[in-house]
Amino acid sequence: MRRMAGAMLGVAVALALGACSSGGGGGGGGTATCAPAGTSLSVAAKGFKFDTDCLAAPADTAFTIEFQNQDAGAPHNVAILDDQGTKPFTGAIVNGVKTVTYQVGALPAGTYTFHCDVHTTMNGAFVVK
Repeated sequence: MRRMAGAMLGVAVALALGACSSGGGGGGGGTATCAPAGTSLSVAAKGFKFDTDCLAAPADTAFTIEFQNQDAGAPHNVAILDDQGTKPFTGAIVNGVKTVTYQVGALPAGTYTFHCDVHTTMNGAFVVK
């Protein structure tokens, strides 16, 4: 019985660690591995996951996010949060399959997170540098 409990604990730890790794809609915590490549970003929501777990923008420069909601009948958006939980940007909620372009004001350098306000388990890191 102890071996079984130990094995189950090991599986639970492995699953928890896997959920924190990269792979489409993973956690916003940890080490972000993306870097800014311009002022035009894009992200899609499909299957109640984002297609990336890391977005990046240049510091002190306005940018755009092209957001594609590919989930028919499901509302999604993109919101950016700082480490205090304050939202320096909240995109309008998009219902169903549709593409919108969000205009985002300049953000100071730092590591933020992004998520869907409707489904907060959809999230990732947002790097500004």
